[in-house]
Amino acid sequence: MVSMTGAPELDPALVRAAQRGDRIAVADLMDALAPYVGRVCGPIALQDGPDAAQEALIAIFKNLGGLRDPSAIYGWARAIAVREAVRVARKTARAVPAELADIPAPGDPQLAADVRDVLARLTPGHRAVLVLRDLEGLDEQAAGALVIAAATPGVAYAETLIPAPFNTVWELASDLEHELPHMVTDVRSFEITSTGGERMTARARGRLGQRARFDVVLRPGWCVMQSRFLIGGMAAVPEAGGTRFAFLGGLRLPGMRLLDPVLRPAARPLALRPIRRLEHRLRAR
Repeated sequence: MVSMTGAPELDPALVRAAQRGDRIAVADLMDALAPYVGRVCGPIALQDGPDAAQEALIAIFKNLGGLRDPSAIYGWARAIAVREAVRVARKTARAVPAELADIPAPGDPQLAADVRDVLARLTPGHRAVLVLRDLEGLDEQAAGALVIAAATPGVAYAETLIPAPFNTVWELASDLEHELPHMVTDVRSFEITSTGGERMTARARGRLGQRARFDVVLRPGWCVMQSRFLIGGMAAVPEAGGTRFAFLGGLRLPGMRLLDPVLRPAARPLALRPIRRLEHRLRAR
């Protein structure tokens, strides 16, 4: 059987065996993941794709023990692969940035005939969006959330499949004033203070009385919230069996890039908590 990523599905028992240190299982898992990771990293990091794939595989197996849901192995590995590919591509800085509007639409003949030239003219972040959209089947909302998480040091990111229709999930999650304080328990209140189409401003108050002004972009299946020191976001897309839902959050502080290797391993469980709270709220409706 083939998953939505286009890669063969993996038996969760194999992943669990590899987490326990079974050498045969580790080798089998490496054989299964290496082509997939290479396929994600190559179009993002271009000439440095092999180096990015190697770094991604090292990070995947170094942190494999922290993966709580073995059935989510491909989504988890994809997030790491995108992060490493963007990091390596930015480090080498070989791309000449182009406007995001230059990305061809799905099915455009240019995509097949001249994809290498198009990729070379895009920034690493834009290349990642294109790869996730056209190779991984994600739409711009889900791809954008993953790329923001990959490109922003110290950001916690998690995604999971919620067994509920997209409209039901997004109706609840996008009610920021009422639901965000339930999802993120550090937030006591979140008040929308102005709106202009999909752009809004909001005032948040924390449990300890701290306040922050947020700029918000909210559209169907996509939300990004930024203050001076914080960034948060959600994305949702319909998927067989329910809704693929992603959540990200983190600090925007000087020096976060230096702390990123330390913070990343602990970040995913933190990002999963708001998703679990949302699932609980959905079940209670």
